[in-house]
Amino acid sequence: MRVNRSLAGALLLSVLFLVTPATAVAQPELSPNSASLASTSGISSGVASGWVAQEDSPAPGPRIDPEDSAEADSQQAQRKFVVGIIAAALLAIVIYGRYVRHKRRKSG
Repeated sequence: MRVNRSLAGALLLSVLFLVTPATAVAQPELSPNSASLASTSGISSGVASGWVAQEDSPAPGPRIDPEDSAEADSQQAQRKFVVGIIAAALLAIVIYGRYVRHKRRKSG
């Protein structure tokens, strides 16, 4: 019985690791002022210490292509479908296991 539980647990963990996507961690970019910060650490003026005035207009944001959006939506739908199938299979395993357990108790 213990072997069956550990096998089921290993199966569940492997399914979880295979289905969940890997997440990427963003690394901050170094600005030109951060390189000059180290060389001018003795100067106390605002520009030399890395403080720069902001521009009046913000930088343009990312442009989202409708084709990329549709592709992302289809990938997400496919992932949801796979996860739903896996959940249904696990539910079927649980129901079948309870049915077998109930049948053993009744006969014994």
